Amino acid sequence: FNAQDISNVQFVLKFCANMISNTLAYHRELTLKKQNEALLNIAKNLFTRLNERDILLHAIMEEARNLIKAERCSLFLVKEETQDLVAVVFDSEISEKSNERIKLRIPIGQGIAGYVAKTG
Repeated sequence: FNAQDISNVQFVLKFCANMISNTLAYHRELTLKKQNEALLNIAKNLFTRLNERDILLHAIMEEARNLIKAERCSLFLVKEETQDLVAVVFDSEISEKSNERIKLRIPIGQGIAGYVAKTG
């Protein structure tokens, strides 16, 4: 290679580096846009479904699951009377009957979810 060849290759590489940088920035912006749209969808559901707790929780869980690309998700709520964590909506499925919705109970302080509920 002579000096002119090296100069030409450097010029092309600088151009390619700029194109790659712009492509990566565009991809980050698309990801951010999708996340913001999901959060906006959750906010819309929040204000339109305030009376329907289970449907609202299901919609929030679906959006959260999609945002982090998880296969499954669980939501545990504290049942004050028994001081248990209860999976009211589990794996993003809503059951028709309220007694069938409860899939799992964990005492507060037991396991990771119980520890989080106890300590915040």
